Amino acid sequence: MEKKKENVFQKMVLQFGNLLVLVLTMVLLFIFFAVQSKYFLTVSNMLNLLQQVCVLGIVSAGITLIILTGSLDLSVGSMLALSGIFAAWFIQMTDSWMVGLVGGILVGTLAGAINAAMITVLKMNPLIVTLGMSTVWEGVTKLLNNGTAIGIFNNEFKFIGQGRILNVPVVIFIMVGVYIVLILMLKYTKFGRNAYAVGGSAKAALYSGINVSKVRFAIFTMAGLMAGIAGVCYASIVGSGTVTAGADSTMDAIAAVVLGGASLSGGVANIFGTLLGVLLLGTIDNGLSILGVTSYWQLVVKGAILIFAVFVDVMRGGEKYE
Repeated sequence: MEKKKENVFQKMVLQFGNLLVLVLTMVLLFIFFAVQSKYFLTVSNMLNLLQQVCVLGIVSAGITLIILTGSLDLSVGSMLALSGIFAAWFIQMTDSWMVGLVGGILVGTLAGAINAAMITVLKMNPLIVTLGMSTVWEGVTKLLNNGTAIGIFNNEFKFIGQGRILNVPVVIFIMVGVYIVLILMLKYTKFGRNAYAVGGSAKAALYSGINVSKVRFAIFTMAGLMAGIAGVCYASIVGSGTVTAGADSTMDAIAAVVLGGASLSGGVANIFGTLLGVLLLGTIDNGLSILGVTSYWQLVVKGAILIFAVFVDVMRGGEKYE
């Protein structure tokens, strides 16, 4: 019992230390970019930064759940694009923003459930399944409109991504709502406790009476739901359903989650830390763009951050490659 308490305490200390490092890094970045450009710390740019990270933030919330249970989903970017273009197609067919909203989210959820079924029912490897399905969803996205974008001209739908309430973009409220729900779910519900248990040790969770397959099915389906919400938000922001939406979302989301304190070996995750990781990546993108740094260098920086995040996970005691 004492050893268990000690392990829990050590995890809490590590997570707190990780969050502290993230906050300090954010502060240093803000100081650097503020010194380099007078436009960085303006209210309009801060709101713009938050709006820019909302789609990635929602996707990353779903990836947090996946990594918590010791798995990976490489298809969330494709599911994001799939949901967005179907939302646009539904609106084009019905001229109803509600059909586009609900339909787009349901498409993402269904895609996640299909992934979940292959992983939990057919017992297939999550990495291979989601990698393969990523290509499938990308193909379906391109087949829907012959590889071209579908414009959205419904103002009610575009309000989701472009509208403001009290001068704050609506998508920021959506992202914050998603994170509040997930924080409460993981902390105060039986399902949340089961998810942590499955990530810590699936075999031990099974012996303790937890339906591991059911938990994993729900987690992968929820990742699809998050991708669906993100896809609808992205389509609303840009005013169209595009086949290139979410191209970099998967890798960015994994980097944000690991930077936020999650372990790739499972059992450890921090939703608030994920949000800080998302904001860190968004700050780098926003700051470099303001400074006029080419997007090619931004790709180099983000790739390096992903490698660094994995290195940090290993240093924290995550799974090592032997």
